[in-house]
Amino acid sequence: QTIPPAVNDRFWDEWRGLFADSIVDGRQTGSFSEHANYLAVLFDVPDGARRERVLRNLLAYAPDVAQAEPIFMLYPLQALFHAGRTSAALALMRTRYGRMLRSGADTLREEWSNRVSFRYGTGWARYRGAAHGAAAFLSFLLSGETLGVKPVEPGFRTFAVHPQWGALTSCE
Repeated sequence: QTIPPAVNDRFWDEWRGLFADSIVDGRQTGSFSEHANYLAVLFDVPDGARRERVLRNLLAYAPDVAQAEPIFMLYPLQALFHAGRTSAALALMRTRYGRMLRSGADTLREEWSNRVSFRYGTGWARYRGAAHGAAAFLSFLLSGETLGVKPVEPGFRTFAVHPQWGALTSCE
């Protein structure tokens, strides 16, 4: 059995309308995340109707679905663009990153909460991640998906431009 059918057969939860994150002792664990479901959409695992159901369930806030942190957001946003949901991708950017910036961030942080725990000596320490290199993908997505500028040949010797504006009316 190839990967998409196997994932559909084993991880799909019909009642929840999402793919479960894991299987233990042959049974789904009942945990769900944006990670697993947006990756399934990005790699065309679900068919059209199931894909739409996954997207609908992901875009409607559900507290039991683990949210992707900024370091992983490339994949949910790519999945939305891939599914032709440009306006949803832009809205997700505005919501998540806007909240971060409104909280006083002057750079893109590692986590939405801006709190990271790590083991230090005999206890747990907290620190604030000031920035993370993975945040650079926002420029990549905005130029490659929203503006639609993608290389045809290495080094952008030739390139194609197929914008997906969504709700945008201008861009600078």
